[in-house]
Amino acid sequence: MSFRRIVVAVRNVLFFLIGLMGAGALQTRDVNLPESGSLGRKWRHFEEHGAKYSLVFMGSSRVAHHFIPEQFDAELKKAGVEMKSFNFGQDGMFPPESFYALRSLLEQTPAKPRFVLIDLMNFRPILKGNEEAERAVAWHDGRHTLLALRMLLSSDYEKPEEDPGMLYHARLFAQRTLGEGRWHDWLKTRIKLKQRMSSTVASSGYEPLESRPLDAKEAERFRGLVESLTGTDRRTELPAVYRRELESLIEFVRSRGAEPVFVVSPDIFASQRYNNWPPSGVTQFSYDYPETYPTLYRPEQRYDASHLDGEGAKEFTRIFAAEFADWLKRRK
Repeated sequence: MSFRRIVVAVRNVLFFLIGLMGAGALQTRDVNLPESGSLGRKWRHFEEHGAKYSLVFMGSSRVAHHFIPEQFDAELKKAGVEMKSFNFGQDGMFPPESFYALRSLLEQTPAKPRFVLIDLMNFRPILKGNEEAERAVAWHDGRHTLLALRMLLSSDYEKPEEDPGMLYHARLFAQRTLGEGRWHDWLKTRIKLKQRMSSTVASSGYEPLESRPLDAKEAERFRGLVESLTGTDRRTELPAVYRRELESLIEFVRSRGAEPVFVVSPDIFASQRYNNWPPSGVTQFSYDYPETYPTLYRPEQRYDASHLDGEGAKEFTRIFAAEFADWLKRRK
């Protein structure tokens, strides 16, 4: 083969790859979250109704199953505060996925909230069993893939055992950029074959867990965890890369006209207690202290050690609403 033909062949391959990446970028540009599951349904709801909400709570299952917007709004109304809230929680949605979802929500939907509540979670780029899921591909844009890689290179970050490593994240970035596996979602969106949400999800986003008592073994283990946590203040250092990303997220939310507020759910492992967070001028509500919030640590109101059941969610929402209302009054 002549040199000229080789050059032409290489040029054609490059044009093909550029065209493929362009097509992938085009079809993923406004398909920001997977269509399947509650996360996609909440996203589609916000595309149509996001402008009516003044508060959004973004986070993991500890948001999805703990925060009841209708009750929260009703409690605030009693205190003379009008609020329309939405629960944008999703099982297993840790940073950086939650950061990607929040940025997409404020950039790509009509959402104009006054307050953005952020579930403060440990950085966990991979959830075991979710390595190849559509959600894992969705958040691997340039910014958040780079964040995952920087965290893996950080000396002060302990890599989760289930994280396959840097090449894995680079592959998912390429998969997302090329639009691999997302044409079906794009087509489905364009021809309006959307999943319909139940009225409960559509109106608030809250997903209750059934009320069921812990069995004897679970209850004994839970009481032991509560006892070991009570009266202690174990703290760790927030990794530097993660702290800078959180600070960048604060700036982004404020640039969109909203005030970010961090929330720590009634966790049993004290894994969100940091000695270098929150920074000055940033509000955080922390409910991982059994001695301060004993009613949030009742075994009879737990679905499991990490989650409240429906009755526990009501108690959490009641307490949080009262403290949030007091905070609003102090801000005036």
